[in-house]
Amino acid sequence: MAKQAEQAEFDVVLFGLPSLAPGAPGDGSEGSMRLEPLPVMGAAIGVTSRIGLGAFWPLDIAEPFHVARVMATLDHLSQGRAAWITDSTMVPAPACDQPGSHRLAERASEFADVVTKLWDSWEDSGFVADQSSGIFADPERVHPINHEGQFFKVRGPLNLPRPVQGWPVVIYRDHGQCDLRDSVSAYADLVIAALPDIDAARSFRRELDSARDGRPRRPLLIASMMPVLARTTAEAEQRAEQLDHWSRCALPSFVGTPEEFVSELLRWHKSGACDGFDIRPAVMPLDLDFLCLEVMPQLRRALGPDTDRPAAGTLRERLGLDRPASQYGAA
Repeated sequence: MAKQAEQAEFDVVLFGLPSLAPGAPGDGSEGSMRLEPLPVMGAAIGVTSRIGLGAFWPLDIAEPFHVARVMATLDHLSQGRAAWITDSTMVPAPACDQPGSHRLAERASEFADVVTKLWDSWEDSGFVADQSSGIFADPERVHPINHEGQFFKVRGPLNLPRPVQGWPVVIYRDHGQCDLRDSVSAYADLVIAALPDIDAARSFRRELDSARDGRPRRPLLIASMMPVLARTTAEAEQRAEQLDHWSRCALPSFVGTPEEFVSELLRWHKSGACDGFDIRPAVMPLDLDFLCLEVMPQLRRALGPDTDRPAAGTLRERLGLDRPASQYGAA
């Protein structure tokens, strides 16, 4: 499916995004069955060459050094196509101003700070591989981070060179925790959110703008949608009714033909409500086939040639994101 998405010119495949209606192990629901996303992403690297690949690794059940090391490794293996998807695994998540939300946000902010410091702990010129001297790393360009905060104490540096992209693309999946969003959006390149309509998307963009903490740009807003597609609107409605009977989904859904879905995506795009879409096929591989064979070609024809977007390169380049400069580079 990743190869199919690459051929259709999608920008990135995201592995392991949690269901918005999670299930318990053994209850038989879709949300109770989930492959570990990191090895799946690693396997996909070997059979793709252009598409970005992201894996979910939550903030509250991991250590910063492990996240930094694994994601940097995946970025090197993919030649700059890796993305780290994160949020909190707490279900239900503490809403804004609820007990636990501030502490979770403080830990998340420090976590992201340590991860990015570790990615920066090697300057871009730190890996020299000088055969004549036998020196692989220039010790003057590899820096301990000596972080000592409220939650983590990490000396560093990372034990592999700086990622190809500087930082792998950082994706935050938002599910309503205002404090956590404000903390992590300072580091995020993309924020994925389930937004019911264009007005909600515009309002959410304003929130992201107000919380960007002096960054030169806010993170890109990506709207989640789950299309249920068919040859006719009536057939799509029948499919949606069957799916609702089997499983309720909290994602905003679209029901209709591929042509109607293209029109809806263009309506959101032209309104400026979001920067892109996280499209989750309702049923694999049926809806993925509709997306790859019909929706994407129609979108390309409607939007015309995109001369600013490279056909290859890193994921950051495909998404129009700057490569972060190392905090040690100037030194």
